[in-house]
Amino acid sequence: MPATLIDGNALAAKYRAEIAQRVKTLEARAGLFAKPVRLDALMVDSGDSAARQYADSQARTCGALGVQYKLHTFAADAGFEDIAGRILLLNTQPEAAAIMVHLPLPAGVDPYRIQRLIAPEKDVEGVNPANIGNVVYGQSSLVPCTALAVLKMIESTKVDIRGKRAVVVGAGDVVGKPIAVLLMRKEATVRFLQ
Repeated sequence: MPATLIDGNALAAKYRAEIAQRVKTLEARAGLFAKPVRLDALMVDSGDSAARQYADSQARTCGALGVQYKLHTFAADAGFEDIAGRILLLNTQPEAAAIMVHLPLPAGVDPYRIQRLIAPEKDVEGVNPANIGNVVYGQSSLVPCTALAVLKMIESTKVDIRGKRAVVVGAGDVVGKPIAVLLMRKEATVRFLQ
């Protein structure tokens, strides 16, 4: 099969336009009582300029889509209780429609323990174990965004994935494994390459 070049920028622009319209529709349906759609992101200030640039880019993207963005920044020495407490508080706040945690977290703060505290219905990255399990079982749920983006890019080629052999480079919990699960749900044979 010949290689197909995928225009990720064009595909992203298409999905961004669709999402912006969905946000407008959601807010219009709620009328005067509408609360703006808001993403709350948590980040530990580790001095990593790349992490800060990513958060700034995320804020710009949200703004372009009509989604409010609130970044909760913690000191580099923040402990489990600090971050967990904020997540548990955001879980109870209706205005916090979606929650995500930027990694890495400080040494000694287990990302798995933190991520599983995010209410499944607010877990925008699909990292809560309930959402990951639903991905495995093919139930409607939030899917990790990078894995879903990869699947959407493959599907944009109109190649039938069923029965194809797919190679996933890296078997990480955040990207590689979720991509493999999504491909297996489409009945591809998946092999990991380390």
